[in-house]
Amino acid sequence: MNASPGFSEGAGGGGGAGRKKVAIVLPPYDPLGSAGGGKSRYGYLPPLGAGYLAGVLRRSGHEVVFVDAMSRRLSLEAAAAETASHGADVVGISCMSTWRVHVAYQLAALLREKAPDAFLVMGGAHITSFGELALRQCTALDAAVPGEAEFVFAELVDALAAGRPPASVPGLILRTAEGGVLATEPAPLPRDLDAVPFPDRSIYDHRLYFPNSNLGLDTSRPATAMITSRGCTWNRCRFCFRGGFYDPKYRRRSPENVAEEAAQIVAETGVRQIKFLDDNFCINERWVDRFCGLLDERGLNIRWGVLGRVDTSTKSMLKRMAASGCKNIQFGIESGNQRLLDLIGKGTTLDQIREAVSWAKAAGLSVMGTCILGVPTETPEETDATIRFACELNIDYMFFFPYHPFHGTELAEMAAAEGTVFPEECEDFHYPIFKPSAYASREQLRQKAMEAYRRYYFRPAYWAMMARGAARNPYLLKNHAASAMTFLSMMSVMKGRSPAVRRRADPAAETGK
Repeated sequence: MNASPGFSEGAGGGGGAGRKKVAIVLPPYDPLGSAGGGKSRYGYLPPLGAGYLAGVLRRSGHEVVFVDAMSRRLSLEAAAAETASHGADVVGISCMSTWRVHVAYQLAALLREKAPDAFLVMGGAHITSFGELALRQCTALDAAVPGEAEFVFAELVDALAAGRPPASVPGLILRTAEGGVLATEPAPLPRDLDAVPFPDRSIYDHRLYFPNSNLGLDTSRPATAMITSRGCTWNRCRFCFRGGFYDPKYRRRSPENVAEEAAQIVAETGVRQIKFLDDNFCINERWVDRFCGLLDERGLNIRWGVLGRVDTSTKSMLKRMAASGCKNIQFGIESGNQRLLDLIGKGTTLDQIREAVSWAKAAGLSVMGTCILGVPTETPEETDATIRFACELNIDYMFFFPYHPFHGTELAEMAAAEGTVFPEECEDFHYPIFKPSAYASREQLRQKAMEAYRRYYFRPAYWAMMARGAARNPYLLKNHAASAMTFLSMMSVMKGRSPAVRRRADPAAETGK
């Protein structure tokens, strides 16, 4: 693996002063299979981060190209070759998830070989948690941008174009000429989100982007993504990186600004399905009511879905959202045990979960939930209680994920003290990398997760609910068929047939694992 030469004045290729050519690349990865090649059963939405970067960079006069190797199902070699062919001075590599990091690192190494003079930068959620570690693990990288990246990345490109050292730019993690790692001073967060340029959606091929079946949208029609806020109002979940060292202040765009972007999407792309990616859309009922009113006034006729917290969602809010085209809401259920909800700092109760789910169903929304299995101190009996609680809720889509510790969070520190952590295997988010002390092995926890899916989805009550939903909304029948295929793929991964899992030693042969 070739190493980055480290930063120096004027580093970053041969673009002219004041202007650089920037390539943004999303590495190939299929959450239900291998990286690159073949057809995925997983839907994709346009990566918002790339659009925001392109918008700010082009406003600064830089040239931008985008390579989405994920939705195009490119191989690593093809992704690297196409990116290098653009002759970019700066390459930004997105790594949104820790379980994709091995692919992002491989892509960076290939790009270092194929574009040796390019300045390689990585950003995304993984970098927010593991930025310095990433530069130590991936010697091909020159820099990393944790947190909200668009203005920091643009200032870095401006500095390279002007011949200024990257170390003069706040908000970066850099590799020094001596091979060390240097973090520059923190960069200020953008306070007025209405002043942030809309994502430049001209970089997307909208024919590639369709919703997952579990989003409650029509999987046969294109979809896109938006975000109305940044940060988290709760910020106390002990398992989330927002509750760790990364502590952004909550900020939200005006309803008018968000409605204007939605109208622009419809006018310029024809896409009428939108997933809002806010950590919690359901904050401030007056804001939500105003936004829904603007959608109605403009006659946009869009289908949309959101993520929400059960303790901030209200019956009237969910009913108002549904009346303005909202089709789906995703709740973080996390656990069916109050002790564990309190332990992880979720700040919700089982009764609040039941109530919010019932309100969403009554409003006609499809509901998706996520549960975390195997957190520190959790027992197999408590995992069984979570599965029973999930079945009681009987929502449209439920996912059960083995707990993965995020670096810098309280729960990760608890995990290191209470059980056994295998961070080198973090690439498979369906496979446990943490073994609570009450579990005999990770294999036992893996079997519990598989049991959760079987017990949840193979119930007569679940299929009766699905049949009623399909009768009301014909496009949901296609969603259910797609969900079944996704479910079978997920079970295949969890049984150890994915390439990433095959790279591991047989868990049954690992004593104590």
